[in-house]
Amino acid sequence: MKNILFHQQSQFTRSFKKKLNEKLSEAGLFYTQFLVMYYINQQQPVSLVEISNYLDVEKPTITRTVKRLEEQDYIEEVPSSDKRE
Repeated sequence: MKNILFHQQSQFTRSFKKKLNEKLSEAGLFYTQFLVMYYINQQQPVSLVEISNYLDVEKPTITRTVKRLEEQDYIEEVPSSDKRE
């Protein structure tokens, strides 16, 4: 029974991501970029390390994703007042 539920959830998630990617692509975005923007919106201010940890993605990948979002004017970097970041 657990395997069936897990399989159904996996199928739903895969289908949802596919449909979401189709809609996001109209705006030149992908699912991961959407997740990054959602997290930033919910947690701001937030660091690249925090985004990386939350999404369980390597920091260089997040850095590239954030840079693309900045280039597309979806987000804007706000320098931290903490010089250690």
